[in-house]
Amino acid sequence: VVIAIIALLVSLLLPSLGTARDTARDIICKNNLKQIGLGIQMYMDDQKDPVWFNLRIRNQNWLDHWVACRALADYCGNGHSKVYKCSRAGPGTSVVDPSVYLYLEVLGQRHFVDPDPDVIDDNMATIPAPPGAPSNPFAYTEYWFNDSVPLVGKPYRRVKYPDAVVWVADAYDEVPRHSGKTKTGQASVNGPATLNRGNEIYMLFGDQSVRGLTWVKALPTNAKDRYGNAGPFYNWGIGN
Repeated sequence: VVIAIIALLVSLLLPSLGTARDTARDIICKNNLKQIGLGIQMYMDDQKDPVWFNLRIRNQNWLDHWVACRALADYCGNGHSKVYKCSRAGPGTSVVDPSVYLYLEVLGQRHFVDPDPDVIDDNMATIPAPPGAPSNPFAYTEYWFNDSVPLVGKPYRRVKYPDAVVWVADAYDEVPRHSGKTKTGQASVNGPATLNRGNEIYMLFGDQSVRGLTWVKALPTNAKDRYGNAGPFYNWGIGN
């Protein structure tokens, strides 16, 4: 009888514990985005005429998000810092997952792994190197920095609605990581049943707010910001 009662209690408590763990991970990610936002604000405040990160520094078609981590090293740490590591990123969603790495590299031309990190962090030596990745992929970011052409490497004063600009978001936005039970699966290719699920992409906006948006509210061209600017989300607030 005692064993049966214990088993019953465990079955009742485990779902709650799992939910609490996921909630804690979501909170950690939001705190990371807040810290990165403060770092970006200080980075821009230190410039006479603030310029957004030039994430296309190597090639106009390559999106080198690790450039932002280097630029923010004095404000919130470089690509070794935990602030760039989302606790919800795992197999199927992390930028260092071999399949995700190859997808982003080949199809998305999005680079989140620093190809030549300045410092090797021995504490992160357990991260496996994805096939074709640099031999030392220990400096990386699980977060996307706005790589829209009208914004990268250009004066921030050109932005029409600064508060509506998405500064940072979860990397690999095709697979929203947060708030849903299903954390894998291409949200952009599997049809309405997948698009309508509750998973969210966490985003940091120019007004320092952090919000979670589902794929259908962020990625389609008809997903508009508060001023009526058309999506996807990386176009919000920037203007012509």
